[in-house]
Amino acid sequence: MTTIAYKDGVLAADSRVMSNGWIAHDLAQKVFLRENVFFAVSGDAVEGKAAVEAILKGEKYIPQDSNVSFTVMAINMCGDIKVWCNGETHTEGELIPLKYWAIGSGKIAAMAAMEVGADACWAVEIAKKYDPNTGGNVRAYHIDDLVKGAL
Repeated sequence: MTTIAYKDGVLAADSRVMSNGWIAHDLAQKVFLRENVFFAVSGDAVEGKAAVEAILKGEKYIPQDSNVSFTVMAINMCGDIKVWCNGETHTEGELIPLKYWAIGSGKIAAMAAMEVGADACWAVEIAKKYDPNTGGNVRAYHIDDLVKGAL
């Protein structure tokens, strides 16, 4: 899995990839830009990215394998957070009413860290300490760069 957190205009993600319970590598790019929106994927990256393409077309994505698990988080230029979860509750896309959110296997640790004042990057660093599926470098993406058109 992974840990991806958003707070105060910063989206942060780890870079670990797991395969059958083993660390495959720590070089993954889990955040990408589509139509001036940051999309982040935890879980099955292939299925999650296919879901993003369907979301952009206004379609609902249904994976071929019902056992596949992924979560997509989108952050727009206003900092609005929307989440889609396959196999969980927000399958239609839910607008999150909070100013911060996290997804992935380290979500609980990251959410707790942000609740007590950590920024998104520090929250992912804390998740790395407690979640073996979270690791590698933490990459940060700034919403201000979207607004400025710097990406």
